[in-house]
Amino acid sequence: MKDTKTKLSRATVALHWLVGGVMIVMLAVGMVMEKFELYFLYDHHKSVGIIAVAFILWRIVWRLQNGWLVPTIQSPRWQRIAAHLSHWVLISGTLLMPVSGITMSAGGGHGLAVFGLELLPATVNAAGEAVALNETLAGFASGVHHWCGRILIAFVVLHIFAALWHHFVHQDNVLRRMLAR
Repeated sequence: MKDTKTKLSRATVALHWLVGGVMIVMLAVGMVMEKFELYFLYDHHKSVGIIAVAFILWRIVWRLQNGWLVPTIQSPRWQRIAAHLSHWVLISGTLLMPVSGITMSAGGGHGLAVFGLELLPATVNAAGEAVALNETLAGFASGVHHWCGRILIAFVVLHIFAALWHHFVHQDNVLRRMLAR
């Protein structure tokens, strides 16, 4: 079943909550890993990120095929533009995060694996240290991953706030339709 202009399909709702939930958890884990240098979590973080790409791509293709819903209320033009821009930032950010992480890891010589299944072997020197395949690319991807994560956190918070604002202040249908009600 596809979306209509006023109702979301079960696939849309499921992909929204799956990708959104995974991204929120991955952002939180990433921040904790970075702050406390919890290196033992990196392999799991990378594995989930690689798997998430498939669902993120599915969600993007699904959204492009189904188009956007019509607003539930008449709002000022600037709010409609802000909402549309925010959705594109969220969708783009959900793809950019794992792609930059994968690029950072691969380019940095750390290889890629999904829960132990090696996709790209690490390149290491005699001392067992990672040797970058492309240090410039890995560094750029690291910066993108870092800043995109912060931007994405801000937009996730804004997105949640906007959904709650619609539900409690406008008392419209926005949150209910994303809860498949």
